[in-house]
Amino acid sequence: MLHLKWNVPDYEPRGNSMVLPAFEAIQLLRDYRRAERAIAKRWATPLRFVQVGGNFGGKLVLPDQAMLDQVRDGLERTDLKSGLVVPFYVKAETYGASGQALDTDVRMKEVKEDILVALGMARSIVTGDGPNFATASVSMQKMIVQLKEIKQAARDILDWVFDEWLERRGHGDEILHYQFSDLDLTAETDQKRLLVELFDRGLISKCTLQQKMGLSPAVEAKQQEAEEIVVDTNWSVQDIAQLVALEVLTVDEARTRLGLTDGGKARQDAALADVRRIYVRNPKSL
Repeated sequence: MLHLKWNVPDYEPRGNSMVLPAFEAIQLLRDYRRAERAIAKRWATPLRFVQVGGNFGGKLVLPDQAMLDQVRDGLERTDLKSGLVVPFYVKAETYGASGQALDTDVRMKEVKEDILVALGMARSIVTGDGPNFATASVSMQKMIVQLKEIKQAARDILDWVFDEWLERRGHGDEILHYQFSDLDLTAETDQKRLLVELFDRGLISKCTLQQKMGLSPAVEAKQQEAEEIVVDTNWSVQDIAQLVALEVLTVDEARTRLGLTDGGKARQDAALADVRRIYVRNPKSL
């Protein structure tokens, strides 16, 4: 059983369980679903009563066993889509769950609301109850922060579980990335703007910024190490010359970016070419 502390100060070692208030509502929800399945089966298998005999117009009809068998056989052979002509003393009635069904939809909705409220979400968000829209807006922001904290706690628990397993399997350098399929919180521009502003002012670290935005700092750091810095190489000779003049690039780096060979090697190649031309012009000197 996973125990999550809920509304507890840091110095408290245990505190109240976050999921304990929802246990009773969850069990009640299961009972409603079980009753709903039973009612569905009741609708699919209606109960039919056949009355044979009775008092009709002052005449009492007492059926014998042969009469009961005859009526039963006739009903069993009859197609349900067609009619059957029976004597006046035979009466058939079909009973289903119509009019006696438990309104499980409304009750299950109420129980689900109780479960969500017990897990810490604001009642104004879950049920729509509240004095005004401002209260609901503040509660929505609170719920978003709570969901982000729950996600980060889940990531910490998963890392605690899988890190040792990866190390035992010989994959200690690998990093797992977790994705949660629930309410998309990445589109909250206000929250992102606030986090970026806090990071620019130096109030939070880069690691905290990534965690609050739903990113894994370890995964992002590993990807940044694997990526190379790509710079636009469509420069003109004048741009590179200006960078060399500003001492941003060295002469050798400038020659490399222009696709030229090394300066010393180029001078050696030129001198060797001059010597070869001299010997070609004066073959007798060889």
